[in-house]
Formats: sequence, structure tokens, C-alpha cells
Amino acid sequence: MKRNRHPFEEPFFDPYRIGFALYRPDQPNFCQRTIAGVSWDGRAKEAYFFNPAGLVLPLEPHPYNLPPLLGRHAVRRKFAHVEGGGLFAMKPAQLKAMSAARLGDWVTYWLIDDDAHYANEPDTWAVHADARAREARENVEWAFKHYPSRHWPEHLQSTCGLDEAERTALQQQRAAHMERQQAEAERVSRSNSAEDYARQCAYDKRINAWLRGEAGDPPLLALMKDAA
Repeated sequence: MKRNRHPFEEPFFDPYRIGFALYRPDQPNFCQRTIAGVSWDGRAKEAYFFNPAGLVLPLEPHPYNLPPLLGRHAVRRKFAHVEGGGLFAMKPAQLKAMSAARLGDWVTYWLIDDDAHYANEPDTWAVHADARAREARENVEWAFKHYPSRHWPEHLQSTCGLDEAERTALQQQRAAHMERQQAEAERVSRSNSAEDYARQCAYDKRINAWLRGEAGDPPLLALMKDAA
């Protein structure tokens, strides 16, 4: 069978460029932007993507590249079922009017376990912030090790002509200097993480309101305000 050319190759297309994505255990995942599952009509090639809050996301499916993704990531399935509510969900009247045979074309795939954690949760974000802080400290140590002339103050660089006691004193001064630099890098990292957390949570809250169909600024304009 010849396949028609499609305007995108990814399993799904995010026309509003909101940042909807699959759950990644190694990354902070915000609830409203995470794809928790998909209700898929494999015959008509229609799909309703939904997040962990059960709100449908405005995503377009790739008719041939989405099914392999569902096969790889599905943790459970429900046959003859359409999931999701909100502004972009299937209209209740349409769902109610659907015959049993027509509803049978639909299968809902859940892609995330119910016990998954999201970055909106303070404890989950704290793990991410701690990892960023450790990385900031490690980056300082790496920089001092690989580019000493660039990072050590001049009076801490040379060891020529020093006796053992002076060398020991120099090493102690270097350790104290590096610790101060690492502490400052960690402070900046944690401050940036706190600001990022507040901004991302506010952004996620606006997305939630939009997906529910609440009135306000036009969707793209409203979301750009929080992303700025």
C-alpha cells in the first residue's frame, strides 16, 4: 500500500509548540505537559492524547509512526474506550451517540504507571535541584583541574621553591578556595532552580486552565507570557 507523504515524521505534532512530551525518568516532567496516554482509532487514524490530569492535549498523530510508539510504551490498554476531558476532548454528545461497533474501533493506551512522579511536586523537584547543584560543584572542580592557570589565583598557582610545610599550607589554601567557589556555584544553581520551579509551575497552571477551556488570553499569547 502506498503511503501519502506526511508533513512531519515524529509520532505526533505539537502545533502550538507548548512542549508536550512523553515521560522521561531522567528529566523533570511537568504534569500538564506530559503525555500520559492516547486513545487511538487505528482505522480512522484519529487520536486523543491526554495528560496525567485526564485533559486532552491538542496534538496531531502521525498515522503510521504513532502505532509503533504505542506498542513500545504502553503499560496497559482499555478496549472500546475513549479517555479524556476538557476543551480538546471528544464531545460528550459525540461519544454518547457512537454505536458499539464504532466505539470498538477505539483503544486507549496508558503510557505511564499511576505511581509516576512529576516535577510539580516539591519533593520531586528537590531531587532535580540537588542534582543540578551537585553538577555545579563538579563543574567547578573540573575547571580547576583542567584549566588551573585560568582559575587559580596567581598566589595559589606555583609550587616551585616551596618546602614541605609550605606545600601543605598551599594545598590547604587551594582546598579552601575551591570550596568557596563550589559553594557559590551551588548557591547560584539553587537560586536558579527555585526561580525555574516557580516559572514552570506557573506555566503549567496556565496550560491546565487552557486545556480545561477557561476564558482568558488567546492560548498562544497567554502561554508565551508565562514562558517569557
